[in-house]
Amino acid sequence: MTGATKGIGAAISAKFAAAGDRVVLHWRSDAAEAEAVRESLARSSAGEHVCLQADLAAQGSPAALGQEAIKQVGRIDVLVCNHGMYEETPIEKCTADEFASSFDRVMRTNLHAPAELAYEVVHAVANHVLQLMGPPRPHSIHSRDHSRRRWARTVFRSRQ
Repeated sequence: MTGATKGIGAAISAKFAAAGDRVVLHWRSDAAEAEAVRESLARSSAGEHVCLQADLAAQGSPAALGQEAIKQVGRIDVLVCNHGMYEETPIEKCTADEFASSFDRVMRTNLHAPAELAYEVVHAVANHVLQLMGPPRPHSIHSRDHSRRRWARTVFRSRQ
């Protein structure tokens, strides 16, 4: 759950936890606030809830967040991208470089970060599917099995 320490993010995290899910809470700038939200969540039989820090505007940070979340909890079943940012950048009060820099930060945070996170999660799921399915069986001609295997291999192969 990105943007998990305030408002809607904290409320969605609480709903998932109340349903018995283990929640990974992303926070950007306030560790104490993230810890307070984590402590407020209902306990999960799936394990402890986890807080992870990341500035999603930084290059590579969303991918690193996804990898660390998977490393800590094993797999991610649901990805909720609740984070977002807005910077007031009046064109008449800033230079072209300042405007461009602000625009880049907003686009990296609001557009690129969810895509990078989804990419990490999809690849982890594809790898998990391949591990569950095991090696191909010569007698397996079921089309759904073949389709899943082909999808998972295609996604996983592009990652190597």
